Amino acid sequence: GYAPILPPIGKQIRIGHLLSRYDLLIFNNQRKIDLLEEIAKNTYEEWFLRRPLREGQIGQSLKNNAATQRISIGDYSSIISRGPSVNYELGDDNDGCPVLNQSCIRDGEIRLEKILFAAALPENKSHLYLKLNDILINSMGDGTLGRVARNLTIKNKMIIHNCITVVRAKLGCSQFLLYYFLSSHKGYFESVASGSTGQSSLNKSVIENLEIDIPSFRIVEKFDQYVGKIWENIAALSESSRLLSEARDILADRLMSGSLDIDDYLAGQAPLAGVA
Repeated sequence: GYAPILPPIGKQIRIGHLLSRYDLLIFNNQRKIDLLEEIAKNTYEEWFLRRPLREGQIGQSLKNNAATQRISIGDYSSIISRGPSVNYELGDDNDGCPVLNQSCIRDGEIRLEKILFAAALPENKSHLYLKLNDILINSMGDGTLGRVARNLTIKNKMIIHNCITVVRAKLGCSQFLLYYFLSSHKGYFESVASGSTGQSSLNKSVIENLEIDIPSFRIVEKFDQYVGKIWENIAALSESSRLLSEARDILADRLMSGSLDIDDYLAGQAPLAGVA
């Protein structure tokens, strides 16, 4: 078989040291993302679940705006729908559209792995293309059912797989509040799923019939402003990590293949690609 020609071991070590700098930046970005997400989640729980009446600006705001309205998720949302059935048979002149599947939803994030391509959707199904801040719930299959994520970074056209339920708040309602409410129900979604072993399914009526307590507009507005900035920061860090990962992989391929020499690269004092 073909045996690739690798750089001398000394150069391989230097290559490894260089690439580890990319890994460290990506790792630090993920730590920041995890911290920001923990802050957002704790803020949701404190403001809307525990309802603290402590002294201070937020506590006083809650005291002065304690009125709540209970409403079903079905009435709070503009759309609760499974993704469409897709056609994976593509002609030679059709590159297709990427399909977001259930394996992409992990730990509240979207990770683009095992992506397949399908024919574009008809006009009457165009609302089922992925949008920014969409809430996505895995709705079929043991092990992944009930996972909830939101789209913070993907702007390109992408089809939502029919094993995923997409949820969007109505205009004037809080997508941020809706996300943390639904993500707190993962265990519940798993417990009420129906179907045979290995083919469990989450009916959209389960989601529609959940009831959420909505405080006054002022409180929700403050929450949206605060958490909205957190989501923007998470999106920026996620995009930075994506670019760093791509740059690292390209650089690793060139350095290990010999098309770029590690000593020449370091002598040029080139900055890390993808880092401003």
